[in-house]
Amino acid sequence: MYEDYGASFSWRDLYHKLCFEQMLSNFDKLLDFTVFYEYINKLGASQQVLRVPTLNKTKMKSNHYWVMVLVSKLENLRVLKLHGTSNISVGEDFFKFLLKGFNYMAS
Repeated sequence: MYEDYGASFSWRDLYHKLCFEQMLSNFDKLLDFTVFYEYINKLGASQQVLRVPTLNKTKMKSNHYWVMVLVSKLENLRVLKLHGTSNISVGEDFFKFLLKGFNYMAS
């Protein structure tokens, strides 16, 4: 986990990374897609390393669509670390959207 916060981060990039990771950890409770898209569009290009939690998809109408948007819009992302809790597991659909996001990112 500490290698996520190397010396190559400016204080601004680190601050935005930590804020976004905190928002993502509560995303299935807040479901604020406006803030999600606003962050990605304004600051997503500066993100190179990101820790993404597995979320409870039953609370979201869009299933795991959010992960496709996340990955496809962060054009400078080099490392994506997935982590979860013991009571939430992701299924095949999570990885389907993740793969679609990587394909959009590559093109």
